[in-house]
Amino acid sequence: MSAQPAIDGQFQEARVNLLGLPRAELEAFCGALGSKPFRARQLMNWLYKRGVGDFAAMTDLARDFRRQLGERTEVPELDGFVLSMIQADKFGVSIANVLRNQSKELRQKRRQRAEEQAQKVPVKLLFPMIFMVLPAMFIVILGPGALKVYDLFR
Repeated sequence: MSAQPAIDGQFQEARVNLLGLPRAELEAFCGALGSKPFRARQLMNWLYKRGVGDFAAMTDLARDFRRQLGERTEVPELDGFVLSMIQADKFGVSIANVLRNQSKELRQKRRQRAEEQAQKVPVKLLFPMIFMVLPAMFIVILGPGALKVYDLFR
């Protein structure tokens, strides 16, 4: 069970994205919530076979377990994924193509978030540079010259 590290190095508040977790990690996650390992198989059945994205609709899971899942997990891309899988099934589109498009879209979103955070870095570095680094650099560079000028006019 691993929390996803944010790009700036901070960790999210122990929230786990269920999509993409292998069965072993999902069983470990369910065990950490105090449930039996078979709950992981039920959860995978609901997420991947039935395409249900709402924990309240997962009726064969215990109510407390569903509440814990809602508190401890995040599935942000699940709605789009489920919708596209339903449409693929309805219209007879190849699931491989749908999965390729979904992965391409998720990669693009992840890259956009990274670029957005990278664009904020220069703004965050501006004030420390102005108030801490540049004054020290001016002292080192201009200090000896200023002392010689002071001695010259004294």
